[in-house]
Amino acid sequence: MKRRVWFFIAMLTGIMAVAQTSIGNRVGVGLFNQVIKADKDVADFWTDDQVNLLAPTITVPVEIRLSKHFALQPEVGFVQRGNRYEDDYGTSTFQVNSVEFSLLAKGFIDVDKWKPYVFAGPSINRCLSVRSYFEPSVSSIPGSSELVMTADDYPLEITQISATAGLGAAFRIGVPWLFADYRHLWGLTPMMRIDFVDVNMNVLKDGRLYDRGSIFSIGIMIPLSRGAWESPGAEPDPPAEPQK
Repeated sequence: MKRRVWFFIAMLTGIMAVAQTSIGNRVGVGLFNQVIKADKDVADFWTDDQVNLLAPTITVPVEIRLSKHFALQPEVGFVQRGNRYEDDYGTSTFQVNSVEFSLLAKGFIDVDKWKPYVFAGPSINRCLSVRSYFEPSVSSIPGSSELVMTADDYPLEITQISATAGLGAAFRIGVPWLFADYRHLWGLTPMMRIDFVDVNMNVLKDGRLYDRGSIFSIGIMIPLSRGAWESPGAEPDPPAEPQK
């Protein structure tokens, strides 16, 4: 596994050396929830009281431009996911803090100072810590409770794989680009495996919780090439085609 990671890093380094590269910062707010799948039908009560969890995302994207309309964009950073339940008794919140690496394929067009784009790709995240807390809404229930622990001490799948797709637009201000985008995330591997019973006491085995979420982001991308800074606003030439 380590050998594959080092090979992948070396490949990206080689691509960056010959391609036009930009680096930036992306901050966003995600709306997350979870879906459950099992080997039998799951009763609706499991998600009846679920609402979206508002969670932050902070990543460092690197755009590696390979042609006039195509780029690879690896991203690494902090993400938070989980779920939130609200009912007559109070609010239960479950937050999972993770570090995530994504590799997105990005297609775009340049229209004067505007650059609309679409993107899609896989991501892998490693859970770091868990925070679970309850806020009662009625006085008859004891006060709020909170539990914080490392992900290794909680029955989670520490490593998870997801798919991401979205669209956005960038606007050039001199040399840098300001951008805003929307992306949707689908968990491909479960966050947690559970066994539970439904209202009729039927045991559902092999239950699996999957993340779902929508993320709204803003950020900035800064070209690293000397030519972009020597001629601000000039359209860069695409990478040269390899000679046969």
